[in-house]
Formats: sequence, C-alpha cells, structure tokens
Amino acid sequence: MGVYTIEGLNLESKYDSEGQIINCLYKDSNNNIWLGYEGRGLGRLTISPFENISISSGIFQGYPMAFLEDDDGRIWVGTLGHGVYRFNDRNDQKPYNLKDFAGDSGNSVRSLAQTKDGSIWIGSFNGIVRYKNGKIDHYTTDDGLSHIVIRNLYVDDEGVLWISTDNGITLYKDKKFAPFKYNNKFIHRMIRQIEKDDKGVYWIATLGGLYYYYDNELKLYSNERKTPVISIETLMIDSNGNLWLGGIDGLLIKIEKDGTPKRIGQEHGFQVSTIYFLLEDDIGQIWVGTGIGVQCIEPGGSIYLYNQENGLVGNECNSRACM
Repeated sequence: MGVYTIEGLNLESKYDSEGQIINCLYKDSNNNIWLGYEGRGLGRLTISPFENISISSGIFQGYPMAFLEDDDGRIWVGTLGHGVYRFNDRNDQKPYNLKDFAGDSGNSVRSLAQTKDGSIWIGSFNGIVRYKNGKIDHYTTDDGLSHIVIRNLYVDDEGVLWISTDNGITLYKDKKFAPFKYNNKFIHRMIRQIEKDDKGVYWIATLGGLYYYYDNELKLYSNERKTPVISIETLMIDSNGNLWLGGIDGLLIKIEKDGTPKRIGQEHGFQVSTIYFLLEDDIGQIWVGTGIGVQCIEPGGSIYLYNQENGLVGNECNSRACM
C-alpha cells in the first residue's frame, strides 16, 4: 500500500506505506504531500527523505480525516476521536482536544475551512467549532445549525460559510447562523458537497438528488430535466465548466455547460461501481475513483481502468485519497 502517480498508461509507486492504508492526501503550498493513515498517524513527502509523524513519536494521535492549510501556511489536521492538530513545522505542533467544548463526538472532525476573518471552522459529529485568536467556541442546533453532524464545509467567493449537515444546509453570514431555505422550504436531506460554478450557480449534492440554487431560486435538477433521482456521493466542476456527478450506485453523469446531461456507462467503456471521488488533471483527463479501481476518462472519450493488475495494491478507493 502506498502512493502512486499515473502518467500516460504507466503506474509508478512513489512511496510504499508498508501495509498502512492511506485514508486521505493533501498537498500544501510548498508541494509537500501529507498522508493520513487509517491505522493512525501522519506522513509527509518532501524533497528531503520521507518522514512519519506517528503515535509512537508521542506527537500525533488519531485517524486523520481532513486537512487545511491556513493563510499563514500552517497545516491543520482533523482526526477521528482526537480533535485537531496544528503544524507550523516538524518541531512545532499543537493539539486541540475539543472534548471540553463539544463532548466526545465533537472530537471527531470531518471537515475544515477558513473564512476571510481568519476563523478556522471545524466540522464535527457534534456541531461546529470556531477557533479565532486563541479562542474556541462551539455551536450546535441551539445556535441555528440544521443538524449537529457536519459533513462538509465550503466558503464561497463572498466569504459565506456553507455548512453541509445530515439534515440540510446552514449558512454563516453576517456573524450569525441561519438555515438555508427558499420560499420557506428547506432541503431536508443529507448534504454531501457544495460547489459554485463560474455562472454563480450553486450545485448541491445530496443523498436525495442534485439541487441547484441560482438567482434566488432553488430547484431539484431531476424535476427540471425529467431524469431519475440519484444518491450523489461526490461532484466536480471541470475546467470547461462541465459538472460531473458520481453516484453511490455507480451512476456517472456529465452535465455539459449548456445543461445537457450525459450518462457515461458500460457502453462507453466505464466499469460501473460505487464512485468515491472525481478529479481533473492538468491535461483535462477525468479520474474516477471507484470500488474496482481508478478509471481515467480522456478528453477524446477513451476510458482506462487501473487496478491491481496494473500494480495497485488494492482496488477500492477512498473519497479523500486523491488530489
């Protein structure tokens, strides 16, 4: 198990993690690659030799779940059960145990974000925590959150924090929380991800279908296009403005910039399996992480599958183990 790069049709191992399952990856502004191990612990790939930041060192505890680089270049790591760690460099780390503020479940972190005022927002299994100027505050449904389980955090270009929960969206704007709604209607769904395109349309992936919000109107895409409702695990907007949707049931849909949907299936060479991540590389190839390996869709339409037969240690991908 380890880290691989793929160029052309060649798969190259860049680092052998010696049996450790890599749960998530993050690239910082100095081109360091941070690895979060499922077996707990961190690794960092730099120009200099690889280093592990592990439990045995007494520095790091927990199962890494999320990464963030703040405006000062510090790396924040959210964990399962052990709060948050902040790294200035190898010899300057600070743990933040959130139990005293958010309880045991609040010490498990799925998402991190920074807003324009410098606040670090920590999405947990028990509400959201804000760290600012050394002060920690905890917020729950009593403060206006739609649900205490936070799935994803997204800061738009206007500085608004979009908080995806297990029961709809909460916005943090003008120093207050408010449920996201349209005409007094809420999205009572588990929200997986939110992205905004270059036209100003917010695309909202849920387990109950795809919504879009534009010009103060909220609509369910399947109703507008008369398409089936799918449970969406992930979405991505590519460099040409096309929207890609990955479903839990393996359904892959490309929505062209003009709004035309196209299903990509076995007839196109795509091997159907649960989709965990979508990623575009520098030359316009779309990488789809699935339960049977990584599939590459070239701009011309050809699709290639990379799995154990090509040298991968395992076939099943992880939603955060790509970049």
